[in-house]
Amino acid sequence: MKVNVDGGTGGSPPSTVTVAVAVKSAEGKGTQRAVKWAVEKLLAKAHRFVFIHVMPTITTIPTPSGESTLVDELEADVVKLYMEDKRGQCEEIFIPFKILCKRKNVETLVLEGNPATVLLKYVNDSGIKSLVLGSYSPNYFSSGDV
Repeated sequence: MKVNVDGGTGGSPPSTVTVAVAVKSAEGKGTQRAVKWAVEKLLAKAHRFVFIHVMPTITTIPTPSGESTLVDELEADVVKLYMEDKRGQCEEIFIPFKILCKRKNVETLVLEGNPATVLLKYVNDSGIKSLVLGSYSPNYFSSGDV
């Protein structure tokens, strides 16, 4: 019996396969391994390939003196400008990973909140078929694990 990538049988039309790769930083070895693995094993099969970074909720903003001020105590324009700057910094995390995917378009997404909660909600709401996370130990999974 033929089995499609999404687990369906050969008689039904293949559904789209969406792959999400959660990235913490460009420097992390676990993230680099996860991205490389996802590109090698899943990119060719994916209809949609998304790099996701979740930045923690910002509750304070640093001042020039080195102190921190609660966002509730600042003007909305100041908070908005700071958030845009932080999002821009987060977008830069994706640059080295997008180079690995030069043959295919990939999406990038910066979300805000508790990383575990936000990732689970996104996976559930978006119909993600595969979520790839980096692992700390290089020996945790063998090369045959999927």
